Amino acid sequence: MKCGQLASFSHRTVKNDKQVLLGETAQYEPLCRECYQRALQEDREKS
Repeated sequence: MKCGQLASFSHRTVKNDKQVLLGETAQYEPLCRECYQRALQEDREKS
């Protein structure tokens, strides 16, 4: 959680080609919509 708002989205924090990583709670972070959109933009810029 980055901003303290209620989280509606799970953002993957590691680079992996699998669609779902079961049981990998350390590889996801809960984010609100605004933080999620920002994280997606940062991921696109890194690629």
